Amino acid sequence: MTLGLLAVVVFAGVSLQSNRKNNALVSQVTTTSLKEITAVTVGSNIYTVEVARSVEDQARGLSNRDSMPVNHGMLFPFPPSSQPNFWMKDMRFSLDIIWISNNKIVDISRHLPIPAPGTPPEKLPTYTPSQGIDNVLELNAGQADQFQVGQSVKISTSQSL
Repeated sequence: MTLGLLAVVVFAGVSLQSNRKNNALVSQVTTTSLKEITAVTVGSNIYTVEVARSVEDQARGLSNRDSMPVNHGMLFPFPPSSQPNFWMKDMRFSLDIIWISNNKIVDISRHLPIPAPGTPPEKLPTYTPSQGIDNVLELNAGQADQFQVGQSVKISTSQSL
């Protein structure tokens, strides 16, 4: 897969959890040009997430951000049965990536480290699910520690800002 199609693993596998945090999210969405948010529920955890639908938004992901609020994240919808490659290019905080197919967790990449400063793009590791997926959820590292493969995921209807 070309670098242009690689999704930058950066919205912290972070879930943008409670709606009370939407004001902080709105300012982030405005500065990143993403205009769609939704809620993602995993078990009893609700995350408020930015939705990265376009190739450009998916490639940018969470890169060049200093942090992500707790219980926030980024959701990457893909055509069914995709196996996209993610990388941590220009990431400034560690992430968990939750790979989702048919509203079930099928794989989890935990505690992905930020790259060393100056690492050339061709030297960055890539992360790929073990099977086809239709959604990827990025959360702050450690937030997926309680999740298990096979667990159900509910993705709410998106809201445009």
